[in-house]
Amino acid sequence: MVNWTLSSKPDIETDLARRLFGLVVYYGFATLSYFFVFDHNTFKHPKYLKNQVRLEMKQTLVAMPIMSVLTCPLFTAEVRGYARLYDTAAEAPFALYNYLQFPFFFLFTDFFIYWIHRGLHHPRVYKTLHKPHHKWIVPTPFASHAFHPLDGFAQSLPYHIFPFLFPMQKLAYVGLFAFINFWTIMIHDGEYIANSPIINGSACHSIHHSKFDFNYGQYTTMWDRLGRTYYQPPPEMFKPKNVLKTD
Repeated sequence: MVNWTLSSKPDIETDLARRLFGLVVYYGFATLSYFFVFDHNTFKHPKYLKNQVRLEMKQTLVAMPIMSVLTCPLFTAEVRGYARLYDTAAEAPFALYNYLQFPFFFLFTDFFIYWIHRGLHHPRVYKTLHKPHHKWIVPTPFASHAFHPLDGFAQSLPYHIFPFLFPMQKLAYVGLFAFINFWTIMIHDGEYIANSPIINGSACHSIHHSKFDFNYGQYTTMWDRLGRTYYQPPPEMFKPKNVLKTD
C-alpha cells in the first residue's frame, strides 16, 4: 500500500524520491532503448548534431530540477490529501472504476497534451519555450525529456491535474507515471513499429520533429485528425534501415 504522510518534511522527501525515480526511469529506459531498439544509422543523418546524445542528456539534467521545483506545490497538495487519490481498490467509487480509470486517464491526458503541445507552437512562445526540444530534428531516446523546463512542466500538467478532478488509486498513479516516461522515450526511439492510423508512435512523432506543425498527439492520432494536424508517415519509414528517408 502507498502511504503518503501529511507532514511537510516527508512531502519534500517524497517529491525528491519521485524525481529520483523519474531520473532512474529516464536513464534506465532510454539507455535500454538506445542500445537495443534505437537505429544507430541515425548518426548518418545530415541533421544529426555532433555530440547530440551528450547534449540531450545535458539539457535534461538542467530541466529536471527546475521542473521538480515547479511541480512540488502540486505534489505537496496531492500527498496532503487535496487530490482524490485512494489507497485500496475497495475505496473506488464503484468496482469497475478500478479498470476504467486507466482509459479515462489516457483520454483525458491525450486531449489536453494535444492542445498544450499545439499551443507551445504558437509563434509568441515557440522560440522561447518549445524550440529547445526541436533542436533534435532526428531525436534519440535521450531527447525524450530534453525540454525547456517550462515546456516540460506545461506538458506534465494534465497528469497532475487529473487526480484533483477524478479519483485515482495511488499505485495506479505511480505506475502511470512510470509508463508515461516510458512512452515518451519510446516515441523518440526512431523504431517505426507502430504503422497504425490510431497510435501516435515513433514514426508520427518523428514527423513532428522534422516538419514541426503536425502530429502533436501523445498516445493517439485522434486529436490530430480532428484538429487537422495529422500527417501520415510515408510507407518507406516502416522499411528497415530507412532512417535517412525520414527528413
